Amino acid sequence: MEELRTRTESFKSQISETMEENRKLKHGSYEMKASLNYMENKLHYMEARARRNNLIFHGLGKEKEKEDWKDAEALVRKLISEKLEVDDSTIKLERAHRIHNSNGPGPIIVKFLDFNDKENILRAHGHLKKTNIFINKDYTARVCQTRKNCLHF
Repeated sequence: MEELRTRTESFKSQISETMEENRKLKHGSYEMKASLNYMENKLHYMEARARRNNLIFHGLGKEKEKEDWKDAEALVRKLISEKLEVDDSTIKLERAHRIHNSNGPGPIIVKFLDFNDKENILRAHGHLKKTNIFINKDYTARVCQTRKNCLHF
């Protein structure tokens, strides 16, 4: 009988230790989830900041077989000066290139050196009505999904 009592106490002690260990692991798990959530939000913020000066131009001409960034930039500059009626001589582009698309010519993504240049182009997009050319902001995947979900309401 004494041996049974000793074994029972031993099991209770082991269960108590296991429960305490489990509690600590759960607490650590919550802390890691909070840290991961913080890091994901920070990464999203940084990605959004990196895309802040970008615009995506859809419907700009046919893609050449050997098109390079100079060709893409020339197409964008031509659109800016001729269709949007904005003086492109003052606009500084950091880079412009196509996003390859299997369904025809892909859109051209443009990074402007100056945020105000980007905003001026967006304000002038009204000149593109009744054309098949569209200009969009370069949103992150998270923002695109959120905007898509908002359309359902």
